[in-house]
Amino acid sequence: GGLFSGTGVNDGFFDPEISGIGDHVIYYEINGIIATAIISVIDNQDVTIVTSGPFCMNSGVIMLEATIDDGTWIGPAVFDNTIDVSILDPGTYVLEYFIENGNCSSEDQITFSVFPSPESPNLLFDGNQIVAEYDEDLSSAWYNEQGNLLEENTSIYTPLSSGTYFFAVTNSYGCNATSSITV
Repeated sequence: GGLFSGTGVNDGFFDPEISGIGDHVIYYEINGIIATAIISVIDNQDVTIVTSGPFCMNSGVIMLEATIDDGTWIGPAVFDNTIDVSILDPGTYVLEYFIENGNCSSEDQITFSVFPSPESPNLLFDGNQIVAEYDEDLSSAWYNEQGNLLEENTSIYTPLSSGTYFFAVTNSYGCNATSSITV
């Protein structure tokens, strides 16, 4: 039977969007008696997931990041603040992140894809040439131990000096696998 008044009060209800962030005194008056209460409005945290995909199955364990720490991650293959995409099948998945601030909570959700990774190539050295065995539908490249590109899309490489050589294969999803050999 009384009346509420104060910043943020509208038709007997307190609206934190109208009042804004901070402490607000709310008055209740009935029969000439006034009671007060203080309501604190805190800022709802804007949380955004920073980690995004797509991921390749051979990416292994990936640290999950959001704009605010100390939240809870929910999704497939999620362990604490990491996701192990190597245990997921190729497909599309949902990742969620929740954070609480007092009685308020914020959340974000993303959809990410996991793509198949190619098998690692098998490298053989016959004393003269290095031969790579790999699936035909993959692009490939040879690199030296400094990371310099030597040749592309050939399964045979003739090294000019001793050292470690790397052979990388990439599928149509952009996922790759690398093997190395020392000659």
